[in-house]
Amino acid sequence: MAKRVINKIRKLTAVDIIIDSVKDFTSSDSMTFAGSTAFYTIFSLPALLIILLNIGSAFFSESEIREEIVLQVSDLAGEESAATLVSIMDNFELADGSGISSLVAILVLAFSATTVFVSLQGALNHIWHIRPKPQKELLKFVINRLLSFSMVASIGFILLVSLVIDAAVVVLFNYLDAFMDLGFIYLASIVHFVVVQLLLVVVFALMYKILPDAKVRWRDTWMGAFVTMLLFALGKYLISVYMGNSDLGSTYGAAGSLVILLVWVYYSVVIFLFWRPNHLLYRRKSRGKCGSIAAGRTGRSKGNRRGVGGFSRWCVGFKRDNLYRY
Repeated sequence: MAKRVINKIRKLTAVDIIIDSVKDFTSSDSMTFAGSTAFYTIFSLPALLIILLNIGSAFFSESEIREEIVLQVSDLAGEESAATLVSIMDNFELADGSGISSLVAILVLAFSATTVFVSLQGALNHIWHIRPKPQKELLKFVINRLLSFSMVASIGFILLVSLVIDAAVVVLFNYLDAFMDLGFIYLASIVHFVVVQLLLVVVFALMYKILPDAKVRWRDTWMGAFVTMLLFALGKYLISVYMGNSDLGSTYGAAGSLVILLVWVYYSVVIFLFWRPNHLLYRRKSRGKCGSIAAGRTGRSKGNRRGVGGFSRWCVGFKRDNLYRY
């Protein structure tokens, strides 16, 4: 038995993994979820930006936090998208008040900021065929929002780390510029770029770990997070080429920059949703068995025992003590 499994693994190729990934992706309505998440992003952005500004202003000035947000978004999504965020931050303010009015404003702010992550959570649950344990609706709502808010806080922390790195690089450049050649400065710039990309990997890994209604091992997140970062970089280049050769901004008039931001978010979510099944399939192919054996059985769960799709039957990376599977 073991010898047959080993022989099957040896015969597998990267083409098999890609084909299975595409099949799982196209059969799980991922494009629809990406579109809905991009739509929800429009409503989450103002509140998300305000929360990030408030988190960052506890350590740096608000102007520095704004500049860092604009810089990071400009690097990832282009100057048009960054300009949209600047406009949002200029026009959206948390209303002043006290007592109940302030509490209501804060709750609305938190609800709005976490909507996009709740949407991603639902998408991942659907794609991975996860059916959470039955819970009271109010309790589930609170838990989902708390998990989503933890993602907001994590992004805020990573933004602060990025800001510290930027400040350190500027100080280093100023110190070394007087007696170091230009090649060393370029090398330092490359190191800074790599560090920023690694921070992006951490963001993706946190999302893969925290958002789904399942216990995911850390080792099952890093591969997907790293490849998602690479595809992210490729997408940034492709979108910049597309925007440079299209008249999308002028076609939509005043809403052009917003449409550009939507296109970028849509692509980003597509990549995020595509690679997760892909890297789990890779683990499935490399192991040749289900990685979830918490109950001492493979391929079984409470309720129906029939898997849906090639991915759901293999359940790699999950412990079954907190989820049902179709």
